[in-house]
Amino acid sequence: LSYEIKVEEKYRELDFPPLMLISLVENAIKHGLETKAGNGLIVITVDKLEPNRLRVNVSDNGAGLKAGLGGGLGLANIREQLFSRFGDAASLTIAALPEAGTIASIELPLSDTNA
Repeated sequence: LSYEIKVEEKYRELDFPPLMLISLVENAIKHGLETKAGNGLIVITVDKLEPNRLRVNVSDNGAGLKAGLGGGLGLANIREQLFSRFGDAASLTIAALPEAGTIASIELPLSDTNA
């Protein structure tokens, strides 16, 4: 298992809800990489979107998105936390990658102090 974290220094100190990133990495390992033979790779990227939004992606080169996945308890908890903190201004999306694997993306508004 290897990983890459692609985050510009200026984004490393931004507020981000606790434990969500851990849950997404755990899902990538459990549902994507455990069932795949060979080397596994997880990539975490952070981008600032306009206007004043943050996107955090966790992608893997695993087995890919299978029918019925994407609605588990861990992801439901993340969606619930996002809604309770940000209402409709935040989202979690899960998608298959064209080459293989899955990407999970959290988008949320930046606070005025982080913008």
